[in-house]
Amino acid sequence: KKDHIYMYRSKAEYDMAVMETHDNRKVTVKVKEFPIFEGSSILGGKEREVTYPWQKQKWMYFVLVRSKSKPGAFPIKIAAQTSIKLNPIFEGVKRVLNKHGKEWGYPGAERP
Repeated sequence: KKDHIYMYRSKAEYDMAVMETHDNRKVTVKVKEFPIFEGSSILGGKEREVTYPWQKQKWMYFVLVRSKSKPGAFPIKIAAQTSIKLNPIFEGVKRVLNKHGKEWGYPGAERP
């Protein structure tokens, strides 16, 4: 589903899921799936940064806040080591929110 985020426990499990999907086999690894359009918005509307004391490099992240009307709809933090790595994901999420927000009036949509 193109309007969902899939979360894997590791890169190895992601690679295995890709191979199984490519071979038209059932995916055997645990995958969490989150729809990103059901009343979602990006907290603050921009990327943020955090620095951990045990790491030299800062991390870039954004928070996807999902609709509170859905049970278990906790915020999702999506992070990467650099803005260059995070930006394609951030822009993709924004694009989906804008598309669905304009169709259904969700708060994540940019207004013209």
